[in-house]
Amino acid sequence: MDRLTFWTAWLMVVSFTMAAFGVLMVLFNQTALFAGLLGEIQRAFSLGGDASAGLVQFQAWVYGVWGATVAGFGVLAALVGGNAFARRERWARDALAGALVLWYVLDTAVSLASRVWVNAAFNTIVLAGFVLPLAFTWTLFARGKPVDREPAA
Repeated sequence: MDRLTFWTAWLMVVSFTMAAFGVLMVLFNQTALFAGLLGEIQRAFSLGGDASAGLVQFQAWVYGVWGATVAGFGVLAALVGGNAFARRERWARDALAGALVLWYVLDTAVSLASRVWVNAAFNTIVLAGFVLPLAFTWTLFARGKPVDREPAA
């Protein structure tokens, strides 16, 4: 297996994992599956355990749309990764890198400013999963023309 194939597969796994996490967040954000994450976020804002019904509904909505966004980006990254990235199309590498930098800087800055350490840490783990294939294939894109191969997804 060549380097591009390996890192494209890695990118696909990270992308689909992100998409699955987003779907789970939409469907189960008010269950025990997300209790630890939500507990850390509530602790950052001193919400405690006795949230009003309105706050619980608001949280369900916020985490639902957050999960939908995460799922959408995961699917987009998988489609770009399995097609144009796998063919060494420079725009695909640059689009993924640009989107990740913008998301990471903004999301992590807001998380740190709000003292939601768990989200900043989670962002860093997710970023690492995406940066590895970009970093280890960067020079392949700089060498020239896209390769002619079947898309992975």
